[in-house]
Amino acid sequence: MSEQKNDLFEQFMEEIPAVIGIHDDEERIVYMNSIANSFFTKENAVGLLLCDLLPKETADKAAQLLKEAKRNGHAKMIIEAEDLKNNTRHIFKALAFTIKDKEQNVQIGTIYVDITKQQENIHEILKLQYILDSSPVSILITDIDGNMEYVNPFFSETTGYSLEEVIGKNPKILKSDFHPDEDYKELWEDISNGEVWNGTFKNIKKNGEEYWESAIIAPVKNSYGKITNYIGIKQEITQHVYLKAELQQKEEERAQNFEKTLESFVAIVEDRDAYTGGHSQRVATYSKMIAQEMGCSLDECELIYRAGILHDIGKISTPDNILLKPDKLSELEYKLIKRHVEVSYTILNTIPMYKEIADIVLCHHERYDAKGYPRGLGGDEIPLLSQIMIVADAFDAMTTNRIYKVGKNINEAMQELREQSSKQFHPEVVESAIKVLGHVELVSNINQLPVTELEKERFAYFYRDQITDAYNSKYLNNILNQNVIKKEFICVNTIYMHNFSTYNEKHGWAKGDLFLKKFAEGLIEKFPLSFIFRIHGDDFVVIGKSHTDIVLDDLMQQEIFKESGITLSYKHVDLRQNNINNLHELETVILKHN
Repeated sequence: MSEQKNDLFEQFMEEIPAVIGIHDDEERIVYMNSIANSFFTKENAVGLLLCDLLPKETADKAAQLLKEAKRNGHAKMIIEAEDLKNNTRHIFKALAFTIKDKEQNVQIGTIYVDITKQQENIHEILKLQYILDSSPVSILITDIDGNMEYVNPFFSETTGYSLEEVIGKNPKILKSDFHPDEDYKELWEDISNGEVWNGTFKNIKKNGEEYWESAIIAPVKNSYGKITNYIGIKQEITQHVYLKAELQQKEEERAQNFEKTLESFVAIVEDRDAYTGGHSQRVATYSKMIAQEMGCSLDECELIYRAGILHDIGKISTPDNILLKPDKLSELEYKLIKRHVEVSYTILNTIPMYKEIADIVLCHHERYDAKGYPRGLGGDEIPLLSQIMIVADAFDAMTTNRIYKVGKNINEAMQELREQSSKQFHPEVVESAIKVLGHVELVSNINQLPVTELEKERFAYFYRDQITDAYNSKYLNNILNQNVIKKEFICVNTIYMHNFSTYNEKHGWAKGDLFLKKFAEGLIEKFPLSFIFRIHGDDFVVIGKSHTDIVLDDLMQQEIFKESGITLSYKHVDLRQNNINNLHELETVILKHN
């Protein structure tokens, strides 16, 4: 059996389009799949250190990854490596993590995913990593005998058992003896026959506390169709059980809890981006309204509502740097984000109860003129409920504010629907949509500006000045443009730094950058409720929702100004008296007032 497992392991690892490695506690290579061969200088890597095989710069980075994983249990970084056979440079997203076998021997697993060409597999790996680490449900993986090999952090939080405590043990450690043996027999027969099982359990936590949980358990098969593992997704439902006569409504609760699990993944997607927050709910509501107007049955109306809630679940596979990008997507980025439709379909189509929803969702980016995606369907080839969702989804996109543009009003949206009738949209659907959506109350409080520290850090990827940690002029243009409509900000102060070029010439660029960084840190600390921007190299803008007094003497009290020769001046502009769309207009107003 051991040799067979090793053979399956080898086959599995060779099929993965990534460099997979295992190192012992001394960082020597225990295993490397064949994809790594073109990056090594020796044919047989087993038993060697990375410094024996790779150029020093690459080896040092990889060694740092291993050390950090040993210290923290996991690590990740970006590593560049040269394909020595093809003389090309590759950029890898490197992940490392400590693992233990049944004898508790510590090894280090590594995954190097080539992101140079943004291969499709990177999305699946990131999705899996994100779901396992952040999922608000318990996830466990067992071998074919039912012995646990992995549990996620939420499982440990729920049950009180750590990963180390459950490795090699059966989930029966949670068994409360509340359920008859027939229930477990049925479960085992289902999953052993390759079927997905779902149900509810009354279990016991490590501290003896009883709790109820819903569970979905499914087989994992290799390329030969043979079951190699089982995966369980479990959600605690104790409060629901004790509030209602849950045993009499068991089937209904199963469906509800499973749908809540999927909706939690949708919530994860929407939580990543302020724009998408509430989008799925609005699309579901608009779709149902249009379907009712078109005379669809009650079942069809409920079906399209549920499809609307889940239609963007596939965006869980979209990387943050694409999903959160506040500007126009590149051609490649657009191709990548379009994949969310097929991912949504795959997720939903694997569950029999959601197959009808999956078919609706698959077509919600098609066009009546056959210029949509993913299949290029047109006209009546597109299912009617999908035609309805296409209009509902587009209407919400038209009328929702984004950071780089203000949403259309009702009249403007209605006009666009008319213009795209028989092009992007089915003409009969447009006619019904105009009737029912013409008087909806639009959501106007969606704000993509960062508020929490987490949101600010996400925006830093696009808008943070790399030297000072202040924001850049591109972000300032976006804020000023939105403020013309929203009127959130009232005060702008532009702070000018004089003699900075002389300081740079005297002390060098490195000290100049350090000066700018410390000055920006002082501004951020002094004006915590304002937004701070660096413009034109050595000038700064402070913009706030209330009036901010600038006292230059206070700003120049910082140690960095002593004997620097650098002085400051500033100009104030009241945004309540000036409609300013961008930095250029701000500077024009300042010059005019001078």
